[in-house]
Amino acid sequence: MRLTISTVVIITSTLFSSSLFAYNFVVTENEFRKMTPYCQRSFANFSNAHKSGLQGKAPKHKGKDSIVAWHAGLWHFCGGVVKLNRAKSTSNPLEREKYLRSGISNISYSYGQIDKSHPWTRDMFKAYIMAYRMLGERDNAKKYLDLAIKYQPEYIGIYSLYAMFYFDTGDYKGAVKVLLEGNNIAEGKSAEIFYFLGLAMIEMREIEEAKKYEEKARSLGYPLEGLSLKIKRAEIKKKTP
Repeated sequence: MRLTISTVVIITSTLFSSSLFAYNFVVTENEFRKMTPYCQRSFANFSNAHKSGLQGKAPKHKGKDSIVAWHAGLWHFCGGVVKLNRAKSTSNPLEREKYLRSGISNISYSYGQIDKSHPWTRDMFKAYIMAYRMLGERDNAKKYLDLAIKYQPEYIGIYSLYAMFYFDTGDYKGAVKVLLEGNNIAEGKSAEIFYFLGLAMIEMREIEEAKKYEEKARSLGYPLEGLSLKIKRAEIKKKTP
């Protein structure tokens, strides 16, 4: 059987339309406001936004972004993020896991359709990592941390997330190692990296080193309340006989 170009276009359009109209997830207006601009565009113009009353509430994607968003079914990912946020806000463990599993499923749909070097995948990696950390599935969280560094090595935020992964188990040396890698990529211009390095040093009882990183983070405008408080407490504890 030979397929003409027009036949392929019809088949492709049908598949995308099926994905579009099969996605029945409804978000609140407040959840919509908290979305990234590209998620707002996808939800307001591609998904069944009329069910949420959000149709046309954001401008359309422009140029290649429109093609990428449509091909990836980006509304699936965006809805998945909403579900992860709902999981964070519920105190019911069964409901939390339900939202997390469903959110991961939605994210996976879009993740499977998009070029992993596209900037939007940064948020996808971040969402995966957050979800699996909440589920306590460290192997899966590490999988996406490693994939994020592979495909988005210049995404500085991933190094802080990787440090938090090590913080979870008290592996502060591991955290310092990955943060220093991130600092090298950032060329010493990431206040967040310095902040987390300071936190790691406090946990390793390297107070003077922590103070150095605190000053570097401060010079770059990072809010330091948590780190500063930890340093003060560590100094008081050190002086107490």
